[in-house]
Amino acid sequence: MEIYKPGFSFCQQDSTILHQIMNYFQVVFEQIENEFKCNIDQIRYPVLMLLDLIEKEDYVQKQQHDINNSIPNSQHKIYLWEQMKETCLQIILERKNQLEFEMNQQIKQKEKIWTILQGTFEEKQGSKILIGPTLVGLKHGNYYYKNKDGSNEIAGEMYLNYQTNFWVQEGRYIQLYRQFRINFGVILKIGQIQYVNDGEIIRNDRIDYLKDNSQILTQLDQIKDLKWQGSYGQNGKKIGKWNVSLENQLINAGGNYQNDGLKIGNWIDLYQDYTKFSKAYLIGQYKEGRKYGRWKAISEKLTIGGGNYDEKGQKNGYWEDIVENYLGLNYLSFQGQYNSGRKSGCWQAIYNKKKKIILGRYDDNGLKVGQWVVLHKFFNPSCRVLSFGQYNNGKKFGQWIIQQTKKKIGGGMYNDEGKKVGQWKELSPNFQLEFQVFYAGLYEKGIRQGEWKIYYQDRLIGGGNYDQNGMKQGFWKDAHQNFSYRIQVIYQGEYSNGWKQGRWDIMFDDKVIGGGDYNQGIRQGKWVDIDCKYADYYQVLCAGEYLNGFKIGQWDTIFQEVVIGGGKYEDGIKNGKWIVQDQQWNQHKQLFQEINFQNGVQQYSN
Repeated sequence: MEIYKPGFSFCQQDSTILHQIMNYFQVVFEQIENEFKCNIDQIRYPVLMLLDLIEKEDYVQKQQHDINNSIPNSQHKIYLWEQMKETCLQIILERKNQLEFEMNQQIKQKEKIWTILQGTFEEKQGSKILIGPTLVGLKHGNYYYKNKDGSNEIAGEMYLNYQTNFWVQEGRYIQLYRQFRINFGVILKIGQIQYVNDGEIIRNDRIDYLKDNSQILTQLDQIKDLKWQGSYGQNGKKIGKWNVSLENQLINAGGNYQNDGLKIGNWIDLYQDYTKFSKAYLIGQYKEGRKYGRWKAISEKLTIGGGNYDEKGQKNGYWEDIVENYLGLNYLSFQGQYNSGRKSGCWQAIYNKKKKIILGRYDDNGLKVGQWVVLHKFFNPSCRVLSFGQYNNGKKFGQWIIQQTKKKIGGGMYNDEGKKVGQWKELSPNFQLEFQVFYAGLYEKGIRQGEWKIYYQDRLIGGGNYDQNGMKQGFWKDAHQNFSYRIQVIYQGEYSNGWKQGRWDIMFDDKVIGGGDYNQGIRQGKWVDIDCKYADYYQVLCAGEYLNGFKIGQWDTIFQEVVIGGGKYEDGIKNGKWIVQDQQWNQHKQLFQEINFQNGVQQYSN
């Protein structure tokens, strides 16, 4: 079924289809009630309201089109709405067909019918699982993340199958060639994404509407400093020549887009984590938006990797892939063969240009098999962490050992299904030279159970208990996500089914320095928080109030129990005059700036 029509026309057929769907569900809900002798208003009303919402949104977009049809950005938003609507109608029609099939069965299964109408969506995103409700197959409502460590946290809102409004995003930034973890926010609207760091909007991009989070940048240095410049066509797609600048200085990268928004011809792409600390480029050609032919990876004018793409844009033949977390500290690369985009045969790693590590073998399906050596994601000369063990059809099994500079520092057992079992000692997600945090405890069929302990090097710093579902329960001491010798911060409080609940304290050197209350994982009321740069040499606190997880009203910046700055938030966004520390601020050289914010954006005087 073709929904989108060129020229952003709102076709009558869409409205007709939508009304037919609404009428069908009205009838089938009555049939379900008669069949199962039950009241289904808890499903009926949300589904009908969802369908009504699509119709109302369509009307709003049509009105905007009639008023602003000569404004390119308005046309781009309307084009994106047509894409959203097409996706929504296709998913709903698929569910309608499934429902018709189940209702025509001689023996109707209530559970299957309920699941078609109202279900739960789960998707693995990195180390987290995104979870939330669905209505007739559409993701719609409030979503949360289930973290690998057994805790939950609010993620954001889905609207008609797409992310919207404020979302919590996990990211990274680089300091002295170390990777730090940080959480920031993104505000999503049709055709627009804003990046928010502590109430300040640090980037505003025009985007195609998000079907997933692959378009969201996660490297904070890149979000702040890297900017693309070029033109958009009437369809909202990038066209012509596009250039890129770093810290307002044009760099030799970029290329051309066709009128349909696909890359074409010679391109200098930026490595995915390109920053001033990791200046790596990918150079080659595009054909109809696909890479083809010979591509090279370049850093500091040296070739550090590359290989060939076939006509389908798939890697083929011998390749040298550069490491995901490349920082320029070492030329770490992976060498081996690709077959139609799949890794094949034996692969090896090369670091410091000459040192070789035999990794293991891939079968014809691109699955790891046999004995393997796996490099830690932050492997470098000062963090030489390796894991040793066996793969069977792409799944780990048996004993696995984690070593650093040939010394065992962790490991445990996998069962035949590739799930962790028995006693384990694991590395924290940000394990690096200075961030040597470990987790130790029991797994049953891949689920953490009972008491777990958290160590910094060999020193016990925290821990708590898991329930039978692998969720944190009761009193816990959690380590700061960048816990190190300089950042010895602990959070302690109660979990209820994985959600932080009630009073939580922030500890530094075993002293309470801040804290506040949670309600089902959401911060509420008065809080004393630590600055995002908090360390033993930067003991700066922030004090103010939260409402439903967002900072509101006056917040003060505090150093050595003295208010040294601050300003006001409105729904988590900075507004008005703020007194902030200069980038060169330290406890011996206390420099400040006065900055005016308007809806989160810094205002500069002419």
